[in-house]
Amino acid sequence: MEGFYEKTISVLLSVIIALSCMGVGIVANASTPWIDNKETGKFFWNEKSGDWEFLQISANSACLTKYYGSAETLDVPSKINGLTVSEIGDNAFNSNKAIKKVTLPNGVVKIGLGAFENCENLVSVSLGTKVRSIGLNAFYNTKIFSSKMKSKNVVYIGKYLVACNSDKYGKKLAVKDGTIGIADGAVMPQVVSSNGKIKTVTLPNSVRFVGKDAFSNSKNITKITLGKRIERIGKDAFKGTKFYKNNAKTASNAKYIGKYLCEGVYGKKSVKVKNGTTVIADGAFDFGDRKSKLEKIALPSSLKTIGDTAFKNSKLKTVTIPKNVKYIGNQAFLGNKKIEKFKVNNDSKYFSVTSDVLFNKKKSEIIVYPSASSRTAYSLPNSVIYIAPYAFAGAKNIKSVKLNKGLVFIGELAFLDCKNLDSATIPDSVRRICSMAFGAVSANEGSFVSRQFTLYGSASSVAKCFCEAQELDHQGYHAPIFQEL
Repeated sequence: MEGFYEKTISVLLSVIIALSCMGVGIVANASTPWIDNKETGKFFWNEKSGDWEFLQISANSACLTKYYGSAETLDVPSKINGLTVSEIGDNAFNSNKAIKKVTLPNGVVKIGLGAFENCENLVSVSLGTKVRSIGLNAFYNTKIFSSKMKSKNVVYIGKYLVACNSDKYGKKLAVKDGTIGIADGAVMPQVVSSNGKIKTVTLPNSVRFVGKDAFSNSKNITKITLGKRIERIGKDAFKGTKFYKNNAKTASNAKYIGKYLCEGVYGKKSVKVKNGTTVIADGAFDFGDRKSKLEKIALPSSLKTIGDTAFKNSKLKTVTIPKNVKYIGNQAFLGNKKIEKFKVNNDSKYFSVTSDVLFNKKKSEIIVYPSASSRTAYSLPNSVIYIAPYAFAGAKNIKSVKLNKGLVFIGELAFLDCKNLDSATIPDSVRRICSMAFGAVSANEGSFVSRQFTLYGSASSVAKCFCEAQELDHQGYHAPIFQEL
């Protein structure tokens, strides 16, 4: 196992460093600071409650980022400071030697990279049934992991397949009935030179998600029987296997495995996603350094999931969300500089559009503002309490934005690259402003700087607290200037 984990940790560290420079999805550095000492005015980016450090990640949910306690048996709280605990952050429990048994609340949907790694005495973990993402090495080097890997060469924790030693397991992997998900990198080869012994994989219909790189580079896998109810597929989940090479069918400028669209075909300007497709995988049309040429996308009524970064850096102009789509992933349309409007089927139970802007159904959350809109001024509806991360990113024409009095939360890099926007007034209702929400401008690929930006607000507002922190958050970025109303 050692070669595998050294390799994957090295790769992931380089990825995380790159993402950190870009300000992409690194929530550990986000949030409005809290004041630890009112006399010294010392600021921190995460909040604390008892033995917990946490980060508010939406209007009503939180990610637990660190546990400082020494309990042997721990029931992780379902709420903290009134917020629902929905995520366990990267390395949140890493190297805690005291903890032996952990029970997570049923509201947790994500467990981060290395979350419980090196908790050497951990023998029992109880997970809820709503988890839809488990990061690489989340439970590595724990007693529960090591004992199962040693005896069976495969590790299940609750209803989730966490890891499999594909060099020793054998030729056939039949995932247990009732399994809900496959963790990131779960069945990758153990060392760089190995292709793994596994040749066939069977997933039961109970599986809801397949994580990032779950089977990638296991070149000897020639057959994977997928379940029929998968709701999410991580980026490159099957890439590098013989199965993917031989079975990913190209149709209408995209590659499919059954009813799952796994990858776009680079260089194509128009895609009509075939009828019956239910999932577009994470990063399906994100071609990295190769600039996407995608200008048109037609999505079928069967579609239920649009994955994280699915259309990142594309050239789409109009996007119509079908009525059955339940999930639109993080940064799904980030970097689309030509989007003029969103449309949503009137029968949708999950999303809505007002003035070409994409909202959740209740219009309590603004998800994406079309970056190429010709509007120079925009007023948020009074129903909005949450501006999602990157929501206004690249809105080049907007000069003024009116934030509504009921607004509670402004996400990370919400107004990234709004180059004509130089000020905003923060209502007293706002309780959280995430990192680089205002004043962040792309300097070049992979780095951000801040331009002179002014936040107006009352003396008791979060805006004042945010600006006074003046913490260096990312390369070249400082908080905006505060001006009292």
